[in-house]
Amino acid sequence: MNIILTGMKHCGKSTHGKLLAERIGAQFYDTDDELAALYSEESGEAIAVREIFRKLGDTDFRKLEERTFVAVISLGGGMLASSKEFASKIRDAGLLIHLENSPFELYRRSIANGLPSFIDPKCPEESFMRLFRSRKEYYISYSHLTVNLEGFSVEDAFNKLFAEITEYRKNAGK
Repeated sequence: MNIILTGMKHCGKSTHGKLLAERIGAQFYDTDDELAALYSEESGEAIAVREIFRKLGDTDFRKLEERTFVAVISLGGGMLASSKEFASKIRDAGLLIHLENSPFELYRRSIANGLPSFIDPKCPEESFMRLFRSRKEYYISYSHLTVNLEGFSVEDAFNKLFAEITEYRKNAGK
């Protein structure tokens, strides 16, 4: 679960956020740090967040701030199938994208380094295909977007994925 801390300046968001992340073994992100890095990258000027606010003003600062709240998360293959409530929470947490490929290609990749524990060794292909069919309905019903990457090189697949995300966000007004 993502834990997001909010409150007035100096209420302890960064201090407690770092401690909390350390305690539960999670990554900690401070949007002020991300904002300063983004501003520096785009302007070539490394300055404190309060100076960025002074330079940009409230409206442009908030626009830049919104761009810092981004993460890319790769879910385990069965997470959406765990429960409808959990799948809905995941969908509501951001842009959920189903990466699709041929089931035969996915099977080939799955067994390349030995049979994974979720495949029945007595009938590996059949058990994989059964799992594929059962999970596919969750992927399709909960995802905002499905991108078929079948037959693409890694580079071409990434370019297709990025283009479809860009198009989706443009159409969604985000």
